[in-house]
Amino acid sequence: MDPSGVVITPGGKPIMFYTILALVEPGDEVLYPDPGFPIYASMVNFVGATPVPYALVEENGFDINVQEIVNRISGRTRLMILNSPNNPTGGMISRVQMETLVEALKERDVTVLSDEIYSRLIYGGKHGSPASYPELRDRV
Repeated sequence: MDPSGVVITPGGKPIMFYTILALVEPGDEVLYPDPGFPIYASMVNFVGATPVPYALVEENGFDINVQEIVNRISGRTRLMILNSPNNPTGGMISRVQMETLVEALKERDVTVLSDEIYSRLIYGGKHGSPASYPELRDRV
C-alpha cells in the first residue's frame, strides 16, 4: 500500500465515525452487515441517516449475498459498510462474492467503508480487500 493512502487514528471507531460524518447526510441510507459491529447502525443514526442492514446468514458461512445488497441500494444510498472478516461471526467474503460485488458497485455511486480490522486473524483462506480492485479503489 502506498503510504499516502494510510491514515493513523486512535482506534477503529474514530475513523469510521469521521468517514460517516464526511460522506453521509440526514436522509441518506447506509448499508451495513447484520450481525455486525453495533457501532455501525448507531453512528448512521447519529448523523440522521437511515441504517439499512443486509443479512449475513450462517447457512452461507456468514458470506455476503451480493444480490440482496444490490436490491437494497436506492437513490439515497451513499455508503456501504463491509466487514471481512466479520465481527462477531468471523465470516469472510469469498473471492467470488467480492468480485461479484465489485462488478455490481462499479457503475453505482456508492462509497465502501471496508472495515478490515481482523484481516490478520484468519485461520484459513485469504483476505481480500475491495481496495485492491482498480475500479473501486477511489471509493473505498
